[in-house]
Amino acid sequence: MRLQKEYADLDRMIDLQDEVRSMLKESEPVQAERSRILWSILRDEEVWEALASDYDRARTMAIERYLHA
Repeated sequence: MRLQKEYADLDRMIDLQDEVRSMLKESEPVQAERSRILWSILRDEEVWEALASDYDRARTMAIERYLHA
């Protein structure tokens, strides 16, 4: 309950992480790099802000920033 209160969009971030993880498994063979990318998304305040109002925008932002670098 405490996490839900502090991270109101935690469920959306979990969904985003799951989706990006699946994409990375197709394109990034090195597990350490996949992990680094997922942690970067998790730490990105702008992605969190976008999740609050628009999942698709947050998804696009994460993909553009971290998968097409």
